[in-house]
Amino acid sequence: ADAVCSAQAFWGTGYRCLPNSDWFLRPVMLVEGDASSSAPSGNIYLMSYAFNQDCSCFICGTTAGFRVYRTSPFCELRRVEDADAFKEKSFALVAMLYKSNVFTLVPISRDADMSAGANKAMIWDEKERRFVGELRSRHEVKGLVRNREIIVMACERDVYVYETTATGTRAILWIKTTKNTSGLCALACSSTPWIMCCPGESDGGLRVQVGQGEFSEFTAHETALAAVALNDSGTCIATASEYGSVVKVFQREGTQLLYRLRLGTPTHRESVSCITFHPDQPFLAVAASSTNVVQIFKLERSHHMRGDAGDESVTASESKGFLQRLASKATDVVKGAIPDYLTDTSCFARFTIPDVEPDGRSAIDVRHDQARILGPLLAFHRTEPRLTVLHYSGMLFEASYQQSLESPEDTDCGCAAAEMWFAARPDFNMPRPGQQVASESGGGGEESFVAEDWEVV
Repeated sequence: ADAVCSAQAFWGTGYRCLPNSDWFLRPVMLVEGDASSSAPSGNIYLMSYAFNQDCSCFICGTTAGFRVYRTSPFCELRRVEDADAFKEKSFALVAMLYKSNVFTLVPISRDADMSAGANKAMIWDEKERRFVGELRSRHEVKGLVRNREIIVMACERDVYVYETTATGTRAILWIKTTKNTSGLCALACSSTPWIMCCPGESDGGLRVQVGQGEFSEFTAHETALAAVALNDSGTCIATASEYGSVVKVFQREGTQLLYRLRLGTPTHRESVSCITFHPDQPFLAVAASSTNVVQIFKLERSHHMRGDAGDESVTASESKGFLQRLASKATDVVKGAIPDYLTDTSCFARFTIPDVEPDGRSAIDVRHDQARILGPLLAFHRTEPRLTVLHYSGMLFEASYQQSLESPEDTDCGCAAAEMWFAARPDFNMPRPGQQVASESGGGGEESFVAEDWEVV
């Protein structure tokens, strides 16, 4: 078989399984001065980063281990680098399970080409401070996502789905896809049954898997997919293609096209790296590696596409608004594309990432040459009108926008906060009031397991 599941029963005797656990993990608070004895030698670079399922935290894989951060209030929670189990390993891909002690990591060798070992995902138990299982594939793992029920590994032409239970993990699905060098796959974090999206078997095709048995496949774009996202409930899907001119939003049931979100003029293309839905409000944000501008769209019912996916009709009021904006800048090229352009939803608000060139290049780049980071990563704040922008320059920005749907379109977001969260030098620590986080070999001690924010599984 292409996939071999060799995971142990890692849930642990005496622990209660999620979601009804009354065991918790608190990140260890290390005192200033520990870094000199436990910090890795040599510069450390980013390999990957990812938000957890509810975007309350994010994790980054580094050339020495991994680090965990909280998004609000923002701080570094845990740093596990140069543990004995991480010897000669970097982590190409990383995934958290909400706020728990379980981390899924794709290791690669620290040799010259860093090519060995990327065909498996390993499960790290931070309470036990050891690897407790692994999932293997014959092919290099390009993408990794998970939720409470499943772990998904995306390879270049295959997607493997593993079910996680109280007794371990087992392979339940093997899906053939078109070429998927970016490892595209997305999970709805709160749907029952679980819902997963990945490329289909043809360029531009999208497969929607609902649980182990039900699936559908449809053509989302004419060219290969560049990004895909699901909202929390799995009712809506957003996609972008390598062409990069529009983002499409589909209703999952029936695959009806709801919105076409215009990223620029009809001839303008972007290398879309991230799409994210607001968990509660009708907003969607898009980031691209080819620009320093993050765009926020509001998904109003009045902007729904009419009829089926190919229907280009709009209301008279919508057409008038678009025509007024086009009148002053129409060219021969734009005029030829007016029928398509008029049906698209334009940007509601935009945030210009500081200290990044208009073409997306940053003077500071802390990624490793073999990093799996394509561009900025985005997450909406659940209760405040803010958007978190995580950048590979080592900076995190909080963009503020007007949440009212009556607000004018195409406004500039304010920069509510800017924090340096990563630097290549090994002694870098994020300053916090009265505290300092240092690198601890293998993670925290037993004293960190008390009833606070973190669940033990």
